Amino acid sequence: YYQLKVSGDGQKIIYATSELGQYKVWLNTIGEKKTKRLIKLFPKLERLDDNSYPLIAWHPNSSVIAMIYEYKNILKIHTYDTETKEHFKRPITGFEKINSFSFSHDGKRLVMSAVKKGKGQSDVFIFSLNAGGIEQITNDAWDDNNPIFINHSKGIVFESNRTHDTIKGNEDAKLNFKFSRNNDLFVYNTQTKSAYLNRITHTPGINEIKPQEY
Repeated sequence: YYQLKVSGDGQKIIYATSELGQYKVWLNTIGEKKTKRLIKLFPKLERLDDNSYPLIAWHPNSSVIAMIYEYKNILKIHTYDTETKEHFKRPITGFEKINSFSFSHDGKRLVMSAVKKGKGQSDVFIFSLNAGGIEQITNDAWDDNNPIFINHSKGIVFESNRTHDTIKGNEDAKLNFKFSRNNDLFVYNTQTKSAYLNRITHTPGINEIKPQEY
């Protein structure tokens, strides 16, 4: 299994499994033996497993589960409410790949690391669940991954191989600047929307990944 996530109230877990290219997402209440299958994608075939999908996360209310996956070349977000048993699906357009996502503190937005169609690098985006709108946060040649909201969603912390603290879109055309082999952590201010990031680690010899708020 992979993508194991515990609900915010500590009562339930979700996880994904893959076998011969068939993907499933499971829900279990801690302490109970019975496990509920939420989705099953694709028939079993002899092929390499791609465990980058489905992506799964808990809503802050600990009752709604969000899943992102690709089906028939369309990226979809699929939510399941553990209380009402309702499923809801909608497409997410304009992306080749979504690498990770997490909820805002009020559960109304997602922050995602994704690759836009025609682009090679991963950038940070905010996706509005109600309106379906997308706000691009970073837009330069660096790879930005594993973003999460912090400080009651007033900021976003993410890992990046960028070597400076400024978002510069015109760097896409440059091929001669130096990439860092390791990642550092940066914070974007969602209130001021400043292009200047707050670098919170500067460890060239250490790969800083997957930040968490405590």
